[in-house]
Amino acid sequence: MQAGAAAGEEGAAQAALVEGLAARERGEVRAADGALRQALAAEPGPLLRSAVLRALGELSLDVGDDLPARGWLEEAEALARDTGGALSAEAGRCLLLRGRLHRLADQDPARAAACWERARRLLEGEEQAQALHSLGQVRLELGEVGAAQDALEAALAGCEGDALRAEVLVDLARLRSAQGQHERALDLARQRVALVHALYGPQSMPAADTLLLLAGLAEAGQDLESAVSALDRAVLVLTGLLGADHDETAMAAAYLLALQGRLLGAPPPPR
Repeated sequence: MQAGAAAGEEGAAQAALVEGLAARERGEVRAADGALRQALAAEPGPLLRSAVLRALGELSLDVGDDLPARGWLEEAEALARDTGGALSAEAGRCLLLRGRLHRLADQDPARAAACWERARRLLEGEEQAQALHSLGQVRLELGEVGAAQDALEAALAGCEGDALRAEVLVDLARLRSAQGQHERALDLARQRVALVHALYGPQSMPAADTLLLLAGLAEAGQDLESAVSALDRAVLVLTGLLGADHDETAMAAAYLLALQGRLLGAPPPPR
């Protein structure tokens, strides 16, 4: 009976964790917090408890509650070390969150990079790709372009899901553009367009954001016709989602007018 009860509690905790993660993905913070606390109350085993604590830490970071995030993470790290050791995959997952804390809460990109460098050695598959993506972003922030490129390319190669692949493509496209590889940057951005359309649809905010990215990259490569075409579509999507009077729509429309003027021969506005 005791074994059966324990299995039931573990199952209830697992179900509540899944519910909490899904709610967080939808941006439903209160529902996510409630489900994750319900998972803790079910008294799961050490590894599952560590996963729940990490999820609570990430949720706290999402809303800027740094202090509770540290508390959740410290308990998760202790459980990970006691259960699987410092070189376990669970320890690597804790390092992913520790890196986020260093970057967002502490404004310490070097310490974040050290965490993600360690994490990527402990993780595999999509989790390793996540660590490499974060590492690439922070290496760029530190001005370490070569290391950033290596990490981002490794992340792209290791992606198992299209959502992460789409995010890595953004950073790689911007990096290639900064290196003057404008055609390569545009190719990467177009790959993201296809992924975003499949994931979220052509009339979604991610689609609008991608079109804005494409417009900026095309402008940087002096391809004003492509920039105007992408921006025109972005304005249409933003108008449908947010309305013509929304600040984001208005800014995109102003950008479109400026590019159209340059395409017709008007000088660029002073910076």
